[in-house]
Amino acid sequence: MTQVLRFDLAIGENVILMPEGAEILSAGFRPKRGSVSIWARCQTAAELERRQLTLVTSGVPVSPTARYVGSAVTHDYVFHVFDDGIVE
Repeated sequence: MTQVLRFDLAIGENVILMPEGAEILSAGFRPKRGSVSIWARCQTAAELERRQLTLVTSGVPVSPTARYVGSAVTHDYVFHVFDDGIVE
């Protein structure tokens, strides 16, 4: 079955268990929780893999090989999400 799942992020590097082949759709700020999340289209029956995502504010260095996912705007900050890929 395919579903869109939410994954919450903390500032800095995050290693998240996601279904293999998950397609990250967007990033956004959740005001009621005060957190940044991503949403991904996932095959729920797929094996889980460890994926590293990095959440930074503007001006913070990121890996030159990381893929940009999206940005989330709060009242005070703009956060940027980068996908560093699968980690062993």
